[in-house]
Amino acid sequence: MLRLDRETIILNLFFTIVSPESTTVKLEGSISTFPLRELIDMVVYSSVTGSLNVYGTSGSGHCFFRDGRLYHSTYDLLSGPIALEALFAAQNTHFTFVSDATVEEETIWGNFQFLLDKAEQDAERWRRIRATIPVESGTPRLKMSLEKAQEAAPQLADLLMLIDGVQTLPLLQQALGWERIDLCEALEQLVERGVVTFDARLLPVRSSTPGRPSSATIDRGIFERIMQRST
Repeated sequence: MLRLDRETIILNLFFTIVSPESTTVKLEGSISTFPLRELIDMVVYSSVTGSLNVYGTSGSGHCFFRDGRLYHSTYDLLSGPIALEALFAAQNTHFTFVSDATVEEETIWGNFQFLLDKAEQDAERWRRIRATIPVESGTPRLKMSLEKAQEAAPQLADLLMLIDGVQTLPLLQQALGWERIDLCEALEQLVERGVVTFDARLLPVRSSTPGRPSSATIDRGIFERIMQRST
């Protein structure tokens, strides 16, 4: 029953956006009800101009569209593709869509659908990583000898050689030349395998409830049915 109600709401939202009688339209709702990617897909498909604004407890951001093309994105002080990632990672958020809202600045170029896919995937990676290790602070250390650690994770031997209980995450990243998300994901895997640990006071508290699914795992068939009904 909840799924049918949600589909009805999305249909109303979609047809309000594309209604030829509409001039300036303002819509609002919760990202928990309308996943961000689903909202972006509807704006793109309907070829409208306006801003999709996302507000949460940790920050706020905006996506600007011109005739359905995403051309600018911000999240607090961030802009461009990195702001998209922050928008997808934001928790406890709600949105508004304001038609005809525009800005001159442009920070998204090329294939924005590819950038959206990457931002959504990286946000999900960060969500998983942050549930396991303290990514903002903390110093990793081995739980066993270096030899045994390298036997347990030979593909991460270069990283393991640098983990001495002194090197912080920024120093490890600088020494290896890795992307921050790749380093933290590797450390997450090592923690899960029992090879590496952090100060117990800094480790995230594991939730007993499942995390929020990404919009890629939420029923995308609703949007497909919207497109079928609009033709």
